[in-house]
Amino acid sequence: MTKHPASIMMLGVVGSDGKAMPPVFFQEGYRLTSEDYIKVLKKEYACKRVCFQLDGAPAHTAKNTQKWLKENVEFWPKDFWPSSPPDLNPLDFSIWAHIERQACKKRHNSTKALKPSITKAWAKMDPTYIKNTCSTFRPRVVAVMEAKGQIVKNIL
Repeated sequence: MTKHPASIMMLGVVGSDGKAMPPVFFQEGYRLTSEDYIKVLKKEYACKRVCFQLDGAPAHTAKNTQKWLKENVEFWPKDFWPSSPPDLNPLDFSIWAHIERQACKKRHNSTKALKPSITKAWAKMDPTYIKNTCSTFRPRVVAVMEAKGQIVKNIL
């Protein structure tokens, strides 16, 4: 067993309509900047009808990012969210684990070898699975509110 397994930084976006943006991978050790995040958003989402749900990552909460989002797409501003909302983010409460299970069915000798498996697992995600996962958002909000913002175990 690897003591400190290699990791890959990837930007993934899913929608309540069941669609998923192709994954964007970043170099090992890279920290996503506001400028680079905005470049990805401009390429993938400018002029599209979407509403962004962002977590507290620095690239998401940066003034430049918040300004660009406000001017270009619908989004829920950083003060709208708890600082760490894993119970409310479909990627955190379901999708990342699903991708990991699918992509890691076989062992990979390097992160370079793992990326195609992640890309394949991402592309094969069933739109119905994505829709169903996103549809649990409202009941999750209620559960988190009832727990006064605390992490909720065994939601749904």
